[in-house]
Amino acid sequence: MKKIIYDLGASRGENLPYYLMKSELVIAVEANKECCDFIRKKFQKEISERKLIIENCIISETNAISDNFYLNENYLLSQYPLPKENKLTEFKKINLEKKDIGNLFSTYGQPYYVKIDLEEYDDVILKRIFDLKIKPNYISAEAINDNVITLFLKNINYNSFKLVEGN
Repeated sequence: MKKIIYDLGASRGENLPYYLMKSELVIAVEANKECCDFIRKKFQKEISERKLIIENCIISETNAISDNFYLNENYLLSQYPLPKENKLTEFKKINLEKKDIGNLFSTYGQPYYVKIDLEEYDDVILKRIFDLKIKPNYISAEAINDNVITLFLKNINYNSFKLVEGN
């Protein structure tokens, strides 16, 4: 079985060198076009060798021709769900294609590892993966809320977890 790593919320590709070293194929999903362009420029060789595929879209639990995505000046804070009312002025709204995570797995193959870092949307994608009964060998998600931890604890397919406090 081919080792495929999915980097959901790839940002500017900070994790890609490691993922490329550990897999045969990396699917980098990023909604911010400027970040995708940065990755394309930095990883031209890997893209031409078909070791890296970039999907510039919103990753979701459904498909749609387009939906609103919210860009922040700090590329790390851009997000799909509507930002909180008191933060809305910090974001610029754009329209972008929305792809179902299940369809992405069908297109490229079963994941060996999935990294989810989707600013306020990790729990939705994690739940979708679990609902589809997709069982990556390894999976990580940013636990911005208790929902992510609860989803892991209730999933019988995994018997060990590691919690890491990030900055």
